[in-house]
Amino acid sequence: ILSDLGKLKEAELSLRKAIQLNPNSATSCSNLGNVLRELGKVSDSIKYLSYASKHDPNNIVHFINSKLSLSPIMESNSQINSERITFSKMQYLWI
Repeated sequence: ILSDLGKLKEAELSLRKAIQLNPNSATSCSNLGNVLRELGKVSDSIKYLSYASKHDPNNIVHFINSKLSLSPIMESNSQINSERITFSKMQYLWI
């Protein structure tokens, strides 16, 4: 909610506190990664988004956040389709 209101710094602090209380929360890490990206803290953002994707690999939102939102801008449908194929191949590894 804080990030939706443009209060990114407050959102960062709130999410860091949530992670202190529950360090294994992939959702909190994913949300913090998104906020950090918006704040221009890309290296920290990558760390949290990657953690979320790794620790909750079946969650498509974490996959999209870690793989697509940090990728260079997709310039064509073939790039988007390539990412979809990569994700679908990865799903077979989780079964």
